Amino acid sequence: MKITPLTAALTIAALTTASGADTLTVGPSLIDFDYITITAAISAGANGDIIEIAPGLYPENLTISGKDLTLRNAGGGSVTVFGQDLNKCLLITGSTTDVELEGLTFSNGFSTTAGAGISVEGGSHANITDCIIENSNNTGVGGGLYMSGGGTITNTVIRNNQSVGYGGGVYLGGSLSKSFINCQIINNTGSEGGGMAYAMIGDKLDMSGCVFISNTSILRGGAIAVLGSTSAGTVEAMDCEFITNRAQNAGGAIWVSDGDVFRAYNSLFIENSAANDGGAIRNEQVVEAVNCTFVENSVDTEGRSDTFSSLRTDADTRLLNTIITNASATSHDGIGDLIATYSLIPEAPSGMADANGNFNANPAFTNPSIGDYTLLAGSPAIDAGNSRGLLGNINVLDILTDHNGNVRNLDDQDTINTGISTWEVCIDLGAYEYQPNPAPDCAADINNDNALNFLDVSEFLSIFGSGCP
Repeated sequence: MKITPLTAALTIAALTTASGADTLTVGPSLIDFDYITITAAISAGANGDIIEIAPGLYPENLTISGKDLTLRNAGGGSVTVFGQDLNKCLLITGSTTDVELEGLTFSNGFSTTAGAGISVEGGSHANITDCIIENSNNTGVGGGLYMSGGGTITNTVIRNNQSVGYGGGVYLGGSLSKSFINCQIINNTGSEGGGMAYAMIGDKLDMSGCVFISNTSILRGGAIAVLGSTSAGTVEAMDCEFITNRAQNAGGAIWVSDGDVFRAYNSLFIENSAANDGGAIRNEQVVEAVNCTFVENSVDTEGRSDTFSSLRTDADTRLLNTIITNASATSHDGIGDLIATYSLIPEAPSGMADANGNFNANPAFTNPSIGDYTLLAGSPAIDAGNSRGLLGNINVLDILTDHNGNVRNLDDQDTINTGISTWEVCIDLGAYEYQPNPAPDCAADINNDNALNFLDVSEFLSIFGSGCP
């Protein structure tokens, strides 16, 4: 075909339209911005467009359906979508809808169904980054955020929301996977799952580095209620913190319902409380905690154990390399089983460990009065864990860093290994690995873990095999 100037121009225009995205601006005047409302920009936007919003308060109730859009803060101040307590701040719906939200605040939403702050419904998808979802109320479920669609929530604060139903801060349903990374879920209230309610089948939630603080459930699960659905639901928490959450009935931090699973590692459970049982966790099926730290969780009712309760005969609470301290003589009560190995727990013998590696002692935290639960030199929890342990789908050998991101399986040369080692190196108990002072330089300690073992040989062979530059 002969390429004429007209053909070339039309081709370039078509390619630009197909691959390019427009940036629409929203601000207080039509002189400097394309639109003065976010609603108008959404209506005008096409797939792939970016809507940049100038700082300010926008009293709007937004809907995005059937479009792929990015809404982001233009910079220079806060952008607040103010729901006016009239309707959801933002509804995202439609199986072809894909939305990116960046640096925005969603406040004072209201709903009688789901998601008063943001509602991600049906097959839609949303990535929410550096946002705040706050001060929203729902007579249904999901006071702040409702997700039956999929998406990733990153560095986002969800606070001061309420729901009459499940999930004061967050309600997760549907069948699409969700991720929560480095989020703060604070001071939310719901009937079950003050901070979050997980009502999904299977393991569809990836949660790491999240903090749940001072959430309240009217019934069970101050921070999280694992509700499952018609089949087992699984929640896994990695490097998370659960602090001063409260249940007016049971499960100060966590409630695990019949058929469901809660699994945590490298996580902290500090000063959670419940009125009746399970100051930290009320378990009705499976709880697994690996390298976690539970401190001063409590129950109001006299004579109950402060940390765990298991109220079904087939409920198992399994611990590995975990530290528990509480005021009661035992950490667990109920008709279910506590299965602990290589853990510091109140019901274990003082001093020497029992046949399962469990013992009771002062863990010697650095400064618990200011929330520092790292280990002091000489702590009995140092080098006392099972470095080859397996619990559920968690292999201790795969836990490479602790709650602070420091290397696991560091050897303290001043401590005798009392656990099960890997290449003469033992993991510590709890969420933090003790960081010994650096040993004098040793040329043979190639990987700098303060121990001479096969790992140094492996590192040498790897370096040797790469040759010289």
